[in-house]
Amino acid sequence: MPMWQDSSWRGWAIISVVIAIAAWAATTAPMPIASHIPSPKSVLPRQEHPSLFHELELRLEAHKDMAEWATAIGTWLLVAATTALVYVAWRELLEINKNQKEANDNHRRWATLNACDRYDTDRLIQQAVRALKAAPRGLDDQMKRLYATRLLNYFDSIAIGLEQNFYVEAIARPHIGRIIFRRFAELTNAENPWISHEEAQRDFKTLIRLMKTWEDIE
Repeated sequence: MPMWQDSSWRGWAIISVVIAIAAWAATTAPMPIASHIPSPKSVLPRQEHPSLFHELELRLEAHKDMAEWATAIGTWLLVAATTALVYVAWRELLEINKNQKEANDNHRRWATLNACDRYDTDRLIQQAVRALKAAPRGLDDQMKRLYATRLLNYFDSIAIGLEQNFYVEAIARPHIGRIIFRRFAELTNAENPWISHEEAQRDFKTLIRLMKTWEDIE
């Protein structure tokens, strides 16, 4: 579940915003008492009222200290709020990336299954498979080449998808690995080839590379 749907994370985000607003107010709002008290020197001659002058001076210094403390506290609150917001945003990005990766992995799994299922569901591929199994007499070389190219193009597309990381090898290998080797051997059979072995190696290089990595299937 995305973090923005999690009430706890929404609560942290709201708290961080409130802290940030409070910190901003503390650091920017004027201190009315300290800023509006006139200077003792401009109001009372020091010689005429020494004790009152001293008292006003102490009060003014106390208010100035309070203003400095308020500014310091507000600054630290602002830093804390900013840090909390950054942390929440970082966690949200991690969650988004995790969900995106899971979605991509699921898409690759389904794409792999659909690609493998085409061997049984695609009308043109099954037409070529039936012709290869039946090996009818009188089938001319042009039709043999057409069916061979159709099957090898299909197998090559799976090899390309695996090489480009569009498909999942752990799913494709047990589904169609043996079928690829069996049909390739039948199509390039030296006694009755539908396509020469050399031509297949030349025109379907990605498929040949895949078959070399799956040699143990044989």
